[in-house]
Formats: sequence, structure tokens, C-alpha cells
Amino acid sequence: MKIIAKTFKGLEEILAKEIEDLGGKDVVLLNRGVQFTGNKELLYASNYNLRTAVRLLTPIFQFKAKTQDEFYDKIFAHNWDHYMNLEDTFAIDAVCSSDVFTHSKYLAYKTKDAIADKFRETHQKRPNVNVLNPTIRINVHLYDQNFTISLDSSGDSLHKRGYRVDAGEAPLNEVMAAGLVLLSGWKGEKPLLDPMCGCGTIAIEAARYALGLPPHVEDRGFGFMHWKNFDIELWNQVKEKSNQPKDKIPNIYARDINLGMVKKTKTNVINANVFEHITIERKDFFKSYTNESLTIITNPPYDLRIKLDDINSFYKKMGDTLKHKYKDCSAWIFSGNIDALKSFGLKTSKRHSMMNSQIESKFYKFDSYV
Repeated sequence: MKIIAKTFKGLEEILAKEIEDLGGKDVVLLNRGVQFTGNKELLYASNYNLRTAVRLLTPIFQFKAKTQDEFYDKIFAHNWDHYMNLEDTFAIDAVCSSDVFTHSKYLAYKTKDAIADKFRETHQKRPNVNVLNPTIRINVHLYDQNFTISLDSSGDSLHKRGYRVDAGEAPLNEVMAAGLVLLSGWKGEKPLLDPMCGCGTIAIEAARYALGLPPHVEDRGFGFMHWKNFDIELWNQVKEKSNQPKDKIPNIYARDINLGMVKKTKTNVINANVFEHITIERKDFFKSYTNESLTIITNPPYDLRIKLDDINSFYKKMGDTLKHKYKDCSAWIFSGNIDALKSFGLKTSKRHSMMNSQIESKFYKFDSYV
């Protein structure tokens, strides 16, 4: 079976490594995604274990169409009874870059019509559409005149881990947070600090990774659970195989100057079942210091959604603090304000270019060794 894992730009290589570690074969990097082959067990395991995938698609058929009518006819002709019952609800996600359809919403609308009309012809009834919580989610990808129709095995986006109930302002996406941890090369060999933790996402993702826990909470549902060929026994085996956590990991510190964010972090850390592994503190980074050799991973304000008086001075002060108060530490800074990063005042030893939603971003490593 061919599987396509979608992700953020800049995380493709680290996602490919995750897939290979799970046993994926024929791994090919795509733009914001990775294609691979595997069986049903690997599909289940990938949804449950991959930290840097946003969703997992399984193509069911492909074709060419030069007109909208030709597209409709080919969707109508397909055997949708193989995938759906009348009791199911469905939704269509569409992406297009073509002259056949120029608007993704209209492409989704035509797909929905063709499927509904096919059910009316064969059953005199049709499944209902539910855009928020469908049992079956269908993905349509159009490039030029080439259509790929896929089932979405994930359901909700995989960044929705299930632990974050209180995010606050400008939260970092969970998939992106996990990607930062993996890109940094940190594997739990030394303590980790996020000094501007917001709602605690980086610390939580790091803790669950170091402990060997899957990224999702135990009762998170997936799209494949509603498929006709869902194998509950195989699914339980996948979960049992995946849930073999370690007992102890190095200290992880989640700090923020904002008391409200510290409280949100505590709530989320408890929900993520990693409370005993994360030290949560209200601290001003600029007035703090350490004698430990730490790995620091943080996502400071960009001066976009969270405004600062002088963003360049703020970043310079961060660099000065690392240099004088966090000696023998490595700091990974993720920011969408590339100009402000130039004010850091420390030499970068590693760089990654990424996209955080629609924001072009950089992930820089600064070393403050003496």
C-alpha cells in the first residue's frame, strides 16, 4: 500500500527518518510530505507514533481529466460502496493547481456531488456531509490534469494530540514543536530547558519523545477506525507494542515570565501525563542563570501576534543572557523574525529553514561554550 505523510516545509527529512525507523519502505521526499509503502499495521503505527506528520493519506485511485464533466464522470463511476455506508458521514478536502479547477472549494463541491449522486442512483439515498467530524474524510489532489483521490486515515490533523486544552495566544503547533526537538538532535541525554515555554508544547513533546511515549493521548481517535476494513485486534497490538515507556529521563524545565502561561503549561503537562518529568517555573529568562550544561529549545515572540517594544533589542538581550549566564549550553532558537535573529550576537553553528504555518522561519543553533 502506498502512503503519503503530510508535514510542514522543513520537516520532510526528519519525518522520513521517523518513517524508516518504523519500517516504511520505498521512502521518497515530497514537497511538505513523504511517500512510502507499507501494510495496514504500518499505517496504524504511523498514525499513532509519527511525531512530525500532520496527516496520512492512502491513495485509492488516480486518473487524468481534461474537463470538469470528465472529472465528475470518473468520480461517479467509482465504487464508493467499497469505502462507505449510507450511515457514514463524509467530507472532502481538496488541493488544486490546474486550469481544470482553479478553486479548491469548487473541486471539493463537485467531488461531493458526484459521490452523493452515485449513492442516490444505487441506493436511492446518500450519506450526509459533515465537514467538522466526518466518519470518512476524502482527499482530492489535482496537479495539471492529474487527479489523485485518497482516503485520509488520520481524521483530525495529527497535531491534535489531545493533551493541549489551554493554549493561550500564538501557540506553537505540536507537530512543529516535535520537529524542533528532533531536528535539534536532543535524545534525552542531558537536561532540556524552554525558557519562554508559552503553554508548554516544546517541553511536553520533548518529554513524551524522551520517555518513548507516542505523541497522542491514549484515547485519541483516528480516521481509519471508521473504515470498513478496520482491524480492532491489529490496532490493539500496535498500541501495546508502542506503549513501552522508560521510567526516568533527565530534567526538563518549562519556564515563562507570564503567570497565566505557567498555569496553562501545568494543565497541559498534567493532561499529557508527564507532570513528574517536567519542572514548571515562573521565571524571567533575562534574570536567570544556570550552572548546568543544558540544551535550550525555545520559540520566542516574533513581534507579529505578540508585540514587543523593540524586537531587535529583545533578541540581542537573549543572546547576551545566553553568553554570560548560560555558559556551556547549546541554544536552539526558532523564530519567524529573521531580521531580529541577526541581532542575537552569537555565532550560529547550525541552521534550518522552515515554514511555520504561512510564516517563513529559521531554526538556529547558538553555542555559548566558554
